[in-house]
Amino acid sequence: MMTTSKMLALLTKFSHLLNVDRNMNNNQLIHCAESIVESNEFYMMRLEDFQTCFNLALDGRYGEFYNRLDQPMIFGFLRKYMIERDTAIARKRDTEQNNSIYEVVQSDAVYQSLKEIADKLSIKEINEPMKLERKQDLGQLLLSEWDKLPTKDVAGIKLKIYNDHEFFAVNDYFSARLMEISDELKDDAQ
Repeated sequence: MMTTSKMLALLTKFSHLLNVDRNMNNNQLIHCAESIVESNEFYMMRLEDFQTCFNLALDGRYGEFYNRLDQPMIFGFLRKYMIERDTAIARKRDTEQNNSIYEVVQSDAVYQSLKEIADKLSIKEINEPMKLERKQDLGQLLLSEWDKLPTKDVAGIKLKIYNDHEFFAVNDYFSARLMEISDELKDDAQ
């Protein structure tokens, strides 16, 4: 848990590492530390996140200091860091989900299930001629569809849109499409 004393130590170190004429005094550092700890805005950040943010700010990642340091600048650094961090987390999660969906679609169980449905319904083709000669074909087809879907940006997170539904993860889209294909096969058989 982040305490005011830990935050104050980080802020003091940060301010001492800067070579600016208008630096923060002790009262300003204490007030800033208290404000950060009490803020609902940074509750999800760990001590390591704050340290990383301040290191990146020292490197100039979040802009110039213009010979001053104050609380609004520090809060601006923290907000920029949170956006970068959240974007990186979302990108990593999406990559992991994309990788796992390849495994799911290429699994023998999924292939066999779809083949059994098609065999039971005596269907050789789906609306568009979609011949599944190999188990990877369906996965590749769905991935190709996923890549072509329009996107919508919500708070810096890219969502894919299909039939007025928003999808963050490719595996959710795959599940919806597989259900849709299964329903289409059943309807065509009747």
